[in-house]
Amino acid sequence: MLGERGQDAKQVVLVSLGGDARIPGLVTAEQVSSIQAACNDATMVAVYIPFSYQLGGFTVFVPRNLLQKVDISAPQAMEIILSAAMAKGQTGVG
Repeated sequence: MLGERGQDAKQVVLVSLGGDARIPGLVTAEQVSSIQAACNDATMVAVYIPFSYQLGGFTVFVPRNLLQKVDISAPQAMEIILSAAMAKGQTGVG
């Protein structure tokens, strides 16, 4: 998903919150050995979850099986997330 360290996130994903709930995010690292070792789970990846309205975000570490890839670009995803999906003309919105 990602190339060299320091590159911008490329893969847009939906993180399963259980049931039918999902939250959009961006994979920022696939190999975080210290987290993977602490969780005893080599499938853990780092996902940045930005907040709407540009107020920051947080990074979560989740197993890959809780991720669903989304076929849109990171900039498109950020536009949807940062506007709380309220801007007209977004992919699949409005």
